[in-house]
Amino acid sequence: MDEQRLRKRNYGALLAEGSLFFSGMSFIDVNAVIPVFIYAYTGSVRLAGLAATINAAASILVQLLVGPHIRRLRNLPSYITLVMFLIRPLPFVMIPVLLLDLPASLAVGVFFLVYALLCGGDGLILVPWAELFSRTVVPGRRGLLLGSQQLFGGIGALAAGTIVKTLLDHPRLADGQRFAVLFGAAGAVLTLSALVMSFTRDLPHPPQLAQQSPRQYYRSLPHLLSRDSLFRRVVTIRSLSLVSLMLAPFIVLFAQEQLGFAPQQVSTLVYLQIIGSLLGGLLWGQVSNRLGNQQVILLSQSLGLMLAGSALLLSLGVLSAVPVWLFAPLALINGINMAAWLGYMNYTIDIAGDAYRTHYLLISNLVTLPFTFLTLASGLVIQAAGYRPVFAASLAAAALAVGLARRLPPPSGPVESRAAVMLPPKRA
Repeated sequence: MDEQRLRKRNYGALLAEGSLFFSGMSFIDVNAVIPVFIYAYTGSVRLAGLAATINAAASILVQLLVGPHIRRLRNLPSYITLVMFLIRPLPFVMIPVLLLDLPASLAVGVFFLVYALLCGGDGLILVPWAELFSRTVVPGRRGLLLGSQQLFGGIGALAAGTIVKTLLDHPRLADGQRFAVLFGAAGAVLTLSALVMSFTRDLPHPPQLAQQSPRQYYRSLPHLLSRDSLFRRVVTIRSLSLVSLMLAPFIVLFAQEQLGFAPQQVSTLVYLQIIGSLLGGLLWGQVSNRLGNQQVILLSQSLGLMLAGSALLLSLGVLSAVPVWLFAPLALINGINMAAWLGYMNYTIDIAGDAYRTHYLLISNLVTLPFTFLTLASGLVIQAAGYRPVFAASLAAAALAVGLARRLPPPSGPVESRAAVMLPPKRA
């Protein structure tokens, strides 16, 4: 197969795979459905924060373990497809657990095990997927592809959201029946995404850098970070963004617990958050394609600032009563910002160069790993002191991130370097 045909084939396959993945995950969205599921079974805000932490931390920890070995994989598409077929059907496990009406603590315990394996399995895939994506999709179309994934995934999420809302509102269904359908739908769509991935192929590529031992690999990471001031700034902004996003899993729960919204209103907010993920894919893909990934970072942080500030004001009781139509934009913005990760990923790829893509992505994950535990800490804080401290910390972090992002330049020189140098040039 010639290079042009292979690139076209991979573009379509990766677009379909990502769209199906985002559609499937919408049935068990970590910031919308999962908090409602956990709260229904346990009444615990703290455990909702734990789920969000697992979602991020399990993937990053596994990426750090497999990072040194990525360059040794000879057939990336086959490896990725195999892991997907092993991991992505896991939500099916929850069907008998929920339908057998097991004790709530046992059902939630099994969920956390399944969820940790699902998210950890994503860590086995992400870096090889990014390597295949970077090598076979031309730089100018990467932002569009990732945005289109989330757009079409968002369209699927609309269907998922309709099902979610219908099930959550249905008065005759028990919680076990509602959530069994949602986990089953997630498993079916995620398994289909693994099937689509089998159609991808890799391009022939020149020999990579000399193989490093895992010890040498990890020892090289701090040196790469210390030499690149622009990359350090991106990592700092990304870390601050995770602080600002620590309120994300609790926005709907805040409306339910503190503002007294009825179950039908809560399900509407869940649906709006899912719609936000659709709009986010469209918005950030177009911004990336037309204005550059640095603008994705700046605009998403600006929305995060607006979200945190509004949530803090509402928690302070500036309004005696909050109608659902006034709170709805916050749920929408929360969903939109969940899609902004593509700006950070693409910007990092653009400044890293071909030889050090995996290194830069892993450095970014390593530095931001501690911040993934903030959602767990937030749940503990909310349980003890309420929502205001979390909203205030998110607001402060978003303000700092906006200040740094305003000075983030477009990548200089070619979008992606093809030179295999031992160290990237130092940036001023």
